[in-house]
Amino acid sequence: MRPSLASLCLFFETILIVATLIVAIPIAATADDAPIFTLSQLL
Repeated sequence: MRPSLASLCLFFETILIVATLIVAIPIAATADDAPIFTLSQLL
């Protein structure tokens, strides 16, 4: 059975959020001067 479009979108959205967090947390930890700017740049 093929997965529905909604579940596919949810799946890719979850992967995107997890990947963004994995990349953004170390950058935000090392960029002490502007972590919020770094996070908004990635998003």
